[in-house]
Amino acid sequence: MARAYKDGAGASYDGTTNQFVTVPFGSVLVDSTNPGAGQQANPTGKFFEIFSFGADSGAGQAAYKQKVDNSNAGVMRDCAECHVGGGMNEYAYANMPSAAYDPASRTSLRSFDFGTAVTAWNYFIDIFNPDVSKRGDVVKQDYAQTGVLEMDCLMCHQTGYDWAARKEAVRKGEFDASRAVGAKLVNSVASGTQVFYNYTTVKTNASGKLYVDLSASLNSKPASSNCSSCHQSQYNVDWKKRGEQWLEGQEVHYSLGCMACHQRKDVANPQVGTSGLVTETKLGLCDPAKGGASDFDAMWNKLDTVAFKHCTDCHEPTGTPTWPTYGAPNSASMHAAKGLTAKIAYDKNGAPASHMDIMDCTACHISKEFDGGAMVDGTGADAEGRVALHDEPQVARDMAGTAGNALYWNNGKLYGANLLTSSFLRDMNGMDAANGGLDANNDGRNAGMDTLLQTHINDLNNAAGAKAVTMEQNADGSWVNETEMTSLYARVNGDNLGTASTGTGTYPGGLKQLLGVSDPTNTYKLIPKMSFLMVPFKASHNIAPIKKMAWGKGGCTDCHGANKGFYNGAYPILGNMSGVDTTGKNKFRFYSNQVTTFTKVNGLADTTDSHPSVVTKKGDRTVPVTLLTRFDGPYVNNTAAADNQTLRNIDRSEVIYEANFQTRDTAWYTTIAGSAPAAVCSGPTSPFFCATPTGVPAQDAVKSKATSTKGWLIKVEVRPAGDTNVGHITFRSAQLGKDNATSMAEVLAALPASFTTNSDFTVTEAGGALTITAAAGKEIRISPQTDSAPLGLKGKVYKADPIVRGANSYATRDAYVGYLNALSTNVSDYGIGIAPQAVINTPLADDDAAQMGVQWATGADHAVTAALAQVDAGNNPVGTVTYTWSTNDAAAVITNANSRTDAKVKFTTTGSKTVTLTVVDEEGKTASTYVTVNAIVPPVSIAWDHALRKATFSNLPSGTNQVKVYWGDGGTTTLTSGVTDPLTLNHTYTTTTQKIIKIYCFNSGVQVGYMQATITP
Repeated sequence: MARAYKDGAGASYDGTTNQFVTVPFGSVLVDSTNPGAGQQANPTGKFFEIFSFGADSGAGQAAYKQKVDNSNAGVMRDCAECHVGGGMNEYAYANMPSAAYDPASRTSLRSFDFGTAVTAWNYFIDIFNPDVSKRGDVVKQDYAQTGVLEMDCLMCHQTGYDWAARKEAVRKGEFDASRAVGAKLVNSVASGTQVFYNYTTVKTNASGKLYVDLSASLNSKPASSNCSSCHQSQYNVDWKKRGEQWLEGQEVHYSLGCMACHQRKDVANPQVGTSGLVTETKLGLCDPAKGGASDFDAMWNKLDTVAFKHCTDCHEPTGTPTWPTYGAPNSASMHAAKGLTAKIAYDKNGAPASHMDIMDCTACHISKEFDGGAMVDGTGADAEGRVALHDEPQVARDMAGTAGNALYWNNGKLYGANLLTSSFLRDMNGMDAANGGLDANNDGRNAGMDTLLQTHINDLNNAAGAKAVTMEQNADGSWVNETEMTSLYARVNGDNLGTASTGTGTYPGGLKQLLGVSDPTNTYKLIPKMSFLMVPFKASHNIAPIKKMAWGKGGCTDCHGANKGFYNGAYPILGNMSGVDTTGKNKFRFYSNQVTTFTKVNGLADTTDSHPSVVTKKGDRTVPVTLLTRFDGPYVNNTAAADNQTLRNIDRSEVIYEANFQTRDTAWYTTIAGSAPAAVCSGPTSPFFCATPTGVPAQDAVKSKATSTKGWLIKVEVRPAGDTNVGHITFRSAQLGKDNATSMAEVLAALPASFTTNSDFTVTEAGGALTITAAAGKEIRISPQTDSAPLGLKGKVYKADPIVRGANSYATRDAYVGYLNALSTNVSDYGIGIAPQAVINTPLADDDAAQMGVQWATGADHAVTAALAQVDAGNNPVGTVTYTWSTNDAAAVITNANSRTDAKVKFTTTGSKTVTLTVVDEEGKTASTYVTVNAIVPPVSIAWDHALRKATFSNLPSGTNQVKVYWGDGGTTTLTSGVTDPLTLNHTYTTTTQKIIKIYCFNSGVQVGYMQATITP
């Protein structure tokens, strides 16, 4: 892309607080080459100041060519084939009076004065020129001649709008004319701002003004055919990402049209926003309602889900909807009949949940009988000139049967997706220029694996008459082979001398020449490799009728079982390029030294070729998915490269579950002791820079440049010891600026002193390992944002997190998928269809057997238990049942109120009480029962000690000052004074038969209590 504004770029590092500070609009870095120097108000006093690449005398154009892939001006000729215009296609958002965006201060591009500056607004890279030799040229866009892309309402609202004709006009830069062209109002176009109208359509009224009558072709609600021009036709954006979306005979909503769902629910009284501010929470005048954004929707904004119809709004509405539901059948009963509403699954926190709770509707109801994108090839242009190829059958995927959809988690819910894979070239050299690095995409940062500008790749291809590697099939039937990849890299490298090259041809110096780098001694090393990135784009449309294809329509066996293709089974990454050629080798193949993995995640611990936002069910870790069958690191000789490597078909479960289940360790510590990473040059697991890899010959030593240590981040969370208030957690961060560290001691020395020694903690090194020690009164833990693996802190961020299901525990993906595969597919085994029974186990404890009923003394816990509420024919427990104990006494204390076997009830007041048991099963069926008890003042207790011939009377009623005891053998004892609690009296029995001891308690002659007990002398 291209830098648009001068101000607001980058971030500064505050060495006092060890935090990165964003540079807001209206401010700039004091020294752009040294972010640590801080920031200042933009000296020009302007806000949203347009960035200049230089003067248009030639130097600015050369700089633009070196740094820009696409620009605002370029977007108007490319992306605007679908976007209806307005906004930055019509106005310059520049030189505003304040840092707050003010739409009233916009300036029309027609009249904006760019002076002599080359900017992202008035220049573009020409990729569509019919003359291929001119593709890649830097061209000035004169808006006085092209016009601008105002909002074209007719693109959506006019029946029969000619989208293809408008697209052609836009690509030529005939912006003003494009609206009339699309509306079929012109015979020919003279320029971007001049057309010759069709006089049968555009007429002159009595006042001499032009007018057109479109009443017969306008629709207040856009027709689906207008939507499909951009979204749903083959090879367009939605097709590429999500597959065909709107097929007659497959999409059950086809007859209703797109706007059945995308017309806002507030259609009767639309809440329209007109400010144009990003803070606006209302929909814009012409914005159709959008679905909810996932982590992979690039067009996210505050309008997502606003007044949008979800499936439940029509199929299971609550209350009386004010929007049309089109007679949609209620799905609740059908889902319940299949057991999908029963809480037999588990949510992201491990609590019982239904399948409906953890799965989006489209996960089951997306039809599989269509095709979609498998790969976007970034090694060259498509037939139209767009700088990546995605519009050929070979890069598509036949999604029939179970070949197309996969699943991924988003906020604890499963969504169906097309796993689109993009390929792109990058420079693996991660070193600073001082150490032989190359800023391969001119983004101002040397370290890191730069992605090459696709316009540069395109220029190199065009100069050699080459094409994207997937454009044409080879003689042996392969689509991509090692020879093609070798030729591609030869074009990128050239002779490695850049502008110092004396070779023949357009770019003999290769990429360096395009970058304007003169390198006569090949000092700055280029290591081009191909990477692949897989992204799960949400499947949104082509809802299948149940009778045709919906997961679960045949019951549990549709999904559960090995290789069923729902949560498991092979997924064809390469789509139509899968398989072998006539030589028996892969149709898509490369040498192992021609590719590199996309990135490392989870603290740089796990290699992945998938988007880092593909996360676990809990959402606290990335699920790493590797696609490459093999790639060679810097410790492998190029001569040992293996041929016939490819992208492997993954199992669907790999996108959902990690190989080994882990979660963040949230405990706090006073000391965190890391471990020593693998020593420098010891092998591929060593994270350090290795200048001389063992056994690697001199010609391959350049690969050591791929082991840069620059950019490692360490972030420590700090809190006052024992303080559980999350608002009191503070953070300290530091990023390694050294690219060739060879030990942890060097890493520590390169970190800012304000980080390694501060008021919160100190960082030390010994034996190749770091130790972080909290200051007195502080506790620390490592943030998940830390690059914990290379810093030796991997085991201090995450811990094992097995999934527990009943009595079993599953620590790995394979084990858990095996469990899912082996689950019973008989719904009754989960209690579905079996009504729960509430039964309180009796007899209950009775504190006073002398009285009728059950007596419970106040102030004491009394255990209650329940029988199993839901059992099968063999009396075995089935289903998921919740047990809840309650009473009619609000002052009662219930311990373990949801335990079947360990609940306790304590009353604090006397009287008749009820204890109720309520059971709810997985289907939401409820049963309840109750018992009645009498809460009494704790009765007198009588204990007999045979050895000492002693009776102990305790818990005497308050005020007792006289007692009379009947010993059951005819003897009595009367006390009229000296009564204590407890009271001990001795008595000798002459026989050993059972006796009944009775005690009467009096207060000044008035009886206040009584109790008896049977004893054996």
